[in-house]
Parts: sequence; structure tokens; C-alpha cells
Amino acid sequence: MIKLIAIDMDGTLLDSNNRLPNGFLDLVSKLSDQGVTTVIATGRQYYNVIKFVEPILDKMWIASENGAMINKGSELVHVYAMDKELLAPAIEDIKTIPEAHYIECTEQGAFVDCCPPHVEAEIRTIYERLLSSDDAYEHSKHLDICKVAINAPDAATMTMPVVKKYEKDFNVVLSGLHWVDLMTKGVDKGDAISYIQKHLGISKEETICFGDYPNDLGLFRVSGESYAMANAHPDVKAVATHIAPSNNDGGVQIILEQLYRENKFFKA
Repeated sequence: MIKLIAIDMDGTLLDSNNRLPNGFLDLVSKLSDQGVTTVIATGRQYYNVIKFVEPILDKMWIASENGAMINKGSELVHVYAMDKELLAPAIEDIKTIPEAHYIECTEQGAFVDCCPPHVEAEIRTIYERLLSSDDAYEHSKHLDICKVAINAPDAATMTMPVVKKYEKDFNVVLSGLHWVDLMTKGVDKGDAISYIQKHLGISKEETICFGDYPNDLGLFRVSGESYAMANAHPDVKAVATHIAPSNNDGGVQIILEQLYRENKFFKA
């Protein structure tokens, strides 16, 4: 029986207009009442995610910042802090990437270096609490940094070649067309789900997940059944046990409703 559902947001749960599928919050609430845990596992900031799920926030877990920050409803449960000595040279290299901007993510909010209005507008779609600064790293030095997100016109060709050498020190993840994320070595969405599984006494076999991009592969590692969206990256489809309809077709909701009708979910 399914006891835990792990769901990515962008390209998976949300459609291209950043909308939840109809009936999603009602179904999650119903499943919570019968003992099923739903986790939103996303690269977005916690304060951005709660805008979407606020009516049932107390019935959900949120693994934000690609798993580096874990909340049970409004309660902060765990933060995977980065080693700042290791991070300092990476920041200097990131500053050399043309048209790139970096965001320092902390539990109190995100710090971004000064950037053009159109870039800041894109960043604010993901980071609700955002402070612009001449030097984001200097301003966040007194806080635990759980993730560094780098925005560039083409993340795969512009950012990855520069930061790939830091894979010995950090998890370096391609998380979108414009985004690369750096986190503590060994930390990804899968590690966050493993933390929650251990906390709740839930096994891999009792877990399902949904994702669309390489930063979701950690979810697939710790789930008994995995669903790649029809619009997913080829690397994600290659390892999924199932293919779900696309995010724009409400694929997550379609599969969850099907599993609910088939009585696949745990009932306390």
C-alpha cells in the first residue's frame, strides 16, 4: 500500500501557467486524513511553495531547495548547510560566467546579486523572499546557506562547464533550462525523502514519486514506483517505472485519482 507520495512542482505538478491541477488540494487532504503523507519536493523556495498549498499546509511536508530544507507544514525540521570555506572559490568562478546571476538560499530567505529587471522577475517566480545585493555572498555570510542557485541564459552550456569541477565538494545539479544548483555533497531530493521516510517509518516500497527533470532522479532512487511525466527529460523517462500524462494535461492528478479508485493507498 502507498503511504508516501513525493511530487516535483515545475514541469510535473504545475502546468505551464503555474497552476495546480483541479482537485489536487482536496485529494491530498483526503489522503492525509487516511494516513498518507504527501511531500512537495522542489527546487523552489519554501516561502514560494506555501502560496500554492496554504489551505492544507498543515497536512503536507515540503522538501524545498532541491531537498536541502525540510518542513513539516510550517515547522522547519532540517537544513543541510553548505561548507562556506569550500563554497567561496566556487562563488568566484560563478561570477565569471557571462550573464549569470547566483542566489544564496537560507532558511530566512534568498540573497541575489544585482541583476537586470527581467532576470529578477524570473527569479521572483521561484523565490518569494528575495533580497537584491551588490554581493549576495557577503550578505548571507552570517546565515546557514543550504543551496546556491545559478541562473544563466543556457545552464547546460554556460554554467555546467564552469561549476562541474566542484562536484568533488558539492552536488551539482542541472535543474532547469536556466538553472544549476549547488548543494552539500550527497544532498538531493532523494535524501530529503529518505529523511522523511525514516522519520515516519515508511519504506521505499510504500513510496511513489513524480518528476520530469534530472534534479528529480533522487526521488526515483528512493521510490518503489516512479512516474516520469510525458514531457519529461529523456534521462528521467529512461529510469521511470511508469510514464504519466504531461503536466499540462494534469498527469499527476490523473494518476493519483486512478490509484485512489483502485484502493492503492494506505488507510489508517
